Amino acid sequence: MNAELFKSAASYSPIASPIKNHNHKIAIIGGGISSICLAYQLLTLSPKLDITLYCSDEILGSRGSSNKQGAIYPLLQGGQFSVLAELYDLCYPYSVNFYKQINTLNVNFAHQWCGVLQQAFTPELIKRLQQIAREWPSHGQFISAEQSSKLANLTLPYPSLYFKDGGWIWPQEFCQKTAEYLTANFNLSIKTNTHISKLNQTEQHKWQLESHAELIPALFDQVVVCSGHLTNQYIQTQQFDIIPIRGQVSHLSETSTASELKTVLCHNGYMTPAHNQVQCFGATFERDNNNETSNLADNLKNLDQLQQVYEQQEWAKQITEHDIVGQNAAIRATSQDHHPIVGEVMSDDWVKDNVDQNNGKLKRLDKLIGKPKTYPNSDHHGLFIMTGLGARGLTTAPLMAKHLASLMLNQQSPLSDRLIKSIAPMRFQVRALKRNKGTH
Repeated sequence: MNAELFKSAASYSPIASPIKNHNHKIAIIGGGISSICLAYQLLTLSPKLDITLYCSDEILGSRGSSNKQGAIYPLLQGGQFSVLAELYDLCYPYSVNFYKQINTLNVNFAHQWCGVLQQAFTPELIKRLQQIAREWPSHGQFISAEQSSKLANLTLPYPSLYFKDGGWIWPQEFCQKTAEYLTANFNLSIKTNTHISKLNQTEQHKWQLESHAELIPALFDQVVVCSGHLTNQYIQTQQFDIIPIRGQVSHLSETSTASELKTVLCHNGYMTPAHNQVQCFGATFERDNNNETSNLADNLKNLDQLQQVYEQQEWAKQITEHDIVGQNAAIRATSQDHHPIVGEVMSDDWVKDNVDQNNGKLKRLDKLIGKPKTYPNSDHHGLFIMTGLGARGLTTAPLMAKHLASLMLNQQSPLSDRLIKSIAPMRFQVRALKRNKGTH
């Protein structure tokens, strides 16, 4: 697969130039971390843009970004040459700096850069986390159980991979406070309680949206769908297989025996330090479940998970279901290959017409119908998606948003060609095209 194929179709044109027009109108569909990060990155790159964000809920951050505390740390599999590890190598420090920078703008959201302890609670994990510490020393350090206990302020029986720069933020508050800053300083409008039910492309290659079967009068040059596991709800995006993952997080009271925790603690699940009389721990993991209703049974699952890992620790054994004072269920979106899905949307017909079935590369121009001088724009030109960020969306969203904003505005992406290919929505269509070449 060649790199050019996976860049925005707008960039195929030799006369493409950066977009800075204040009349350029963009619609963002979704009210969570992806949408807010994207709006911020777009307006930072091009402050005169006219952006409208549509959220189906009454307040921002009500769904996938609704947990009170979310951890920020990388997914660094053993083997530094894996594409996913390369992606997190960039996303992790970028996200930490991103949130810190926004905080300097007097955008105040609850957070704590308290470090993250990833516990090595099995012999296999000890070997794996030691390897990661050797390969990524700038991100993580392998430390003893004694050192881990001192940092956590709780007695821990296992060594850890310690991410000293990691921590947690309150995603919902981040979304709301950053949106307030953007609407006050840029041309960003927030439309809540507005479910976008349909995307219509006009003959002038603009986009018009429908809400509850009524046309919204505005015409948009570009539309981005950032709706998590619901991103494929439209005719133009239904070809993408987006997997919902339900997770319920439980809340401990401020008087529990774990309340003295000082770092984020990761094992089979995770636990955060207490903040504002709430301490989060969990979480359940249910693939292909999109039920957002929380339940008491999952609180017991979270408690059992914690106590199985720390079965000898008094602080864990003393926690009971009576210490659980609340819970929150949210749906994460992931992809079949566990990479984010970020980029321009191409139809299956566009891929079939413009991509060589044998090698997965763009066809030679003289092989295209009509022999055009440049590759044609997507038949969904101006439509983009950002989804599939999974359980570590807080870590990946800022850089994924920067990449997407760069594509949309015809600017240089911060990602390598290898990474652009690994997250491009079209990768699935090209794989299917090559896989099915013998059937045509």
